[in-house]
Amino acid sequence: MSAKIKVTVKTPKKVPYKVGGANLAEVWKDIEKKGPKDGGKPRAGYTRAPAKLSKIAYPAVCTEDSTSGEWTCEVTASVLEFKIEPVTIKHPKLTTEKKLSDKAKKHWKSFMKELLEHEQEHVDTTKDETQSVAEEVAELSVTESNADKKKAEKAAIKAYEKAFKSQFGGSFLNDRLDAANKALDSSGHGPVLDTSIP
Repeated sequence: MSAKIKVTVKTPKKVPYKVGGANLAEVWKDIEKKGPKDGGKPRAGYTRAPAKLSKIAYPAVCTEDSTSGEWTCEVTASVLEFKIEPVTIKHPKLTTEKKLSDKAKKHWKSFMKELLEHEQEHVDTTKDETQSVAEEVAELSVTESNADKKKAEKAAIKAYEKAFKSQFGGSFLNDRLDAANKALDSSGHGPVLDTSIP
């Protein structure tokens, strides 16, 4: 029996912080001062998208051996629902562009477009990785046997819960999401503000 998997993502809420400067070098200094920190390092943008398992059903499916009369119960997830929320994207917003040169304005506009696209990629990565975890959970299967059907069922459910907690409990899900998002950033992908533009 395959599990019914559902992963829902809340629409990202954009949270701007104000920055300014006479040129892009000054703007970047303001970003370093006011912007989000990730691992102690300043970032222009930052996405927060925690995930949680919101619903799980794992019924025992039992069959009786016609020869021995023994019951064998298998437990796997039949329903798995994950929610990714709240989703926030923190990003810089210029208080004014008046002091910037035309070339700097153009570069800033391009930088911001790429930055928001990059942050959306973090949201997409989070959803994809949550889907992968859900599929791994769906593969978890535990079987127990007993002459008494109720005892076999109870033992199978208890064993499933123990196995689930051992493999997927605690901070497992968000640790996986952190690793996936760090891999995205470490790939060198993402916009860079050219502070040399006058």
